[in-house]
Amino acid sequence: MVNLEEDFELQDGDVTTVLVDGVPSIIFFDRVQQFIAWKMALIVVVKLVGKKIGFKTLFNKVSSLWKPRGQFQLMDLENDFYLIRFLDKDDFDKILMGGPWVIFGHYLTIRPWSLDFSATNKEVDNQIVWIRLLGLSEGYYLKMLLRAIRKAIGLVIKTDEHTNAAIRGRFARLVVCVDLRKPLISKVQINGKTQRVEYEYLPNIYFTCGLYGHTTAFCLGKNIGMMENPTDTTAPVTEESDLINRVEKEPFGPWMLLERK
Repeated sequence: MVNLEEDFELQDGDVTTVLVDGVPSIIFFDRVQQFIAWKMALIVVVKLVGKKIGFKTLFNKVSSLWKPRGQFQLMDLENDFYLIRFLDKDDFDKILMGGPWVIFGHYLTIRPWSLDFSATNKEVDNQIVWIRLLGLSEGYYLKMLLRAIRKAIGLVIKTDEHTNAAIRGRFARLVVCVDLRKPLISKVQINGKTQRVEYEYLPNIYFTCGLYGHTTAFCLGKNIGMMENPTDTTAPVTEESDLINRVEKEPFGPWMLLERK
C-alpha cells in the first residue's frame, strides 16, 4: 500500500493501453487504484439541493456549521457540485456522519468521493441520509439484527450510539447511503409486520413514484404505470390508526418524512 504521494511512481504493470473498436482504452491496475483511494480518502462531494450557492458563501457557511478542528479545502465543480478535502480524519467522520446538514433551509447532500462520481451528471445520486425506524420492537435493538434489517434499505454507514445501546426507546436511527435515482424504500416487512422507514430532512420526495426530486410534470411513474390505483398521498394523517392503514396500503406517502417541530 502506498503511504506518501511524493513516493508514488508508475511502474511496469501499473497501466496498459489497448485499442477497443479503434478507441484507446486505458486500464490502471491495483497499485494505482490503491493510490487513488488513499489520495481521495478524506474527500466528500456536496451539493445544496434546490438552491445555487457561491464558493465563498458555502465556505463560510460550512465553516460556521461544522466548526472543523483542522483545515479543509473547497473545490467547485460543474453543476453546482463541490469537493471538500479534510486534513483531519475526525473532521471527515464528523461531517459525514453528523448530519443532516441544512443551509438556507435547503438540504446539503453529502457523500464520500468515489471513482464512479462524475460532476457532469446533474443528478444527485448516491447520498448519505439519516433514517428512523419508528416503533421498531425493542427486541431488534441488536447490532446483528439491525444489520440484517438495514440491508433491505441501503448501505448503512453508521448506527446512532443510542440505537446501539438500546437506550433511545422510541426509534432506531441509522445513517445509510441510498441511490436517489431509484425509488426510496418506504417500508420493510419484519416477520410479517410492516415497519415504516422515515427520512430526516429529505423533503422533495414525490409520493406517486417515491423518487427524490420528481414532480407531477415529468414523473416516470405516470408513464410506466407505477400507480395503477393512485391514492391521495398528500392528505394529512390525523390519527395513529389512519397512519397504520396508509402505511399498509400506500407504496409511498408523507409518513416517510420526519415531521420537523
